[in-house]
Amino acid sequence: MNEWQNNVQQPEEREIDIFRLLQIIWKRAWLIGLVTVICCVATYLYSALFITPTYRSDFTAYVDNRMTTAENNGMTTTTDLNASIYLTYLYEDIIVSRSVLNDAAKQCGLNIPYKSLKSMVSTSVADDAALITVSVVATDPQVAMDLAAAIADVAPDHVARMKEGSSMRILDAPILPEGKNAPSNTKNAMLGAVVGFVLITVLVLVVDLVNDIVRDSEELEHRYNVIVIGTIPDLASADKDQGSYAYAYGKAGKKQ
Repeated sequence: MNEWQNNVQQPEEREIDIFRLLQIIWKRAWLIGLVTVICCVATYLYSALFITPTYRSDFTAYVDNRMTTAENNGMTTTTDLNASIYLTYLYEDIIVSRSVLNDAAKQCGLNIPYKSLKSMVSTSVADDAALITVSVVATDPQVAMDLAAAIADVAPDHVARMKEGSSMRILDAPILPEGKNAPSNTKNAMLGAVVGFVLITVLVLVVDLVNDIVRDSEELEHRYNVIVIGTIPDLASADKDQGSYAYAYGKAGKKQ
C-alpha cells in the first residue's frame, strides 16, 4: 500500500520521455505543418510587398604609402606594406567623415543630411592587404552608383591632404547594380517557416505536458508509474448505444 502511494505522489518528478514527445508532435503534425506553411507564406508576402528593396554599389581602393616607397628607390618592402595596411583603418574614418560625404553628395546633386549619408555607406578592410572596399546602399540603384562614384572621386584628395606622402588608388570603379541587395524574399520566407515551426512545436509540447488530464490507461501508467489491472466502462456512453447491454436490460435484469 505504501509503495503504491509513493508511486502516486511522484507526478512532479516524472521524467520527460523523448518517445512521448515524438508521439505528441506526430499527433499534432497537421497543426504544426499548417502553421509552418502559413508563417512561410505570410513572411514571403510581407517581404515582397511591404519591405522596400535596396541596391548596393561599391568600389575597391588600394592604399599606397608613397613616402617610404620613394625612400627605397620605388621598391615596396614589408615595412611599406605594413604601413599601408595600418593606413587603411585611418582611411575608413576619413571616407565616412562629414567633409567627404557632403562633398560627394554635392557632386552628384543629392540633398541628403550627413547622418543619412553615413548610414548608406559602409567600409571593410581586407585582411593582411592594403585594400579597402566602400559600399553604398540606396533604394535607387542609380543613386547608389552615383554616390559611390562621387566618393571614389573626392576621397583620394581628402586622404592626400590628411596624410602627406600617401595616396588611395581606385582599383574597381562602382557600377550600376544589376539586382537588389535586400531583402531576400526566399531567405525571409525560410526564416519565417523555421520560427513558426519552432514556436508551434514548443506550444504543442507545453500545452500537452502541463495538461494533467489522463486520457487512457497507457498515459496513467506512463505518468504515475501505476500498473492498471482493470478498467470501468463508461456506462453513460453505453446507454446511448442500442446494441449495448446497459441499454437492453434494466436493473432487475429484465429486457426493456
